[in-house]
Amino acid sequence: MGWFEYAYPLDRDVMAWVAASGGGISGEMVRDMTLDYVNVNPRPDAISVLQRLAEWFEDYSTIHSHSGVRMRSPREFIADQSATQTACPV
Repeated sequence: MGWFEYAYPLDRDVMAWVAASGGGISGEMVRDMTLDYVNVNPRPDAISVLQRLAEWFEDYSTIHSHSGVRMRSPREFIADQSATQTACPV
């Protein structure tokens, strides 16, 4: 059961629609957050999950490696791109 389902028990058809529509979050990110953070940490109630979300998102953005950015964290990738980017010739 994903963290959102755990925090907000909804009908599975509704959850499938929410996951498919994305709601601004990619399906891969939801899967990664669920597998890499929510399922491996204690979650006695919805409030404890919600309180840890900021910490998990920070880790996901700064430490967690992503295949889409050459196995670096998004912030490492952005920093590398900014450092190697040449001035615009126009």
